[in-house]
Amino acid sequence: MLLDNRIYNIHTYSRIVNEYSLNTAKLGMNMSEIQSDIVKTYRESGG
Repeated sequence: MLLDNRIYNIHTYSRIVNEYSLNTAKLGMNMSEIQSDIVKTYRESGG
């Protein structure tokens, strides 16, 4: 019973970690898109 519980906790933990790293990757992509948009806007405005 205790061992089953521990295995379950490990599975839950790894799922949370996977979701977190996926979200972090998405955030990173969004940040680079935002940065390139800022650069583009800056250049278009003659900066």
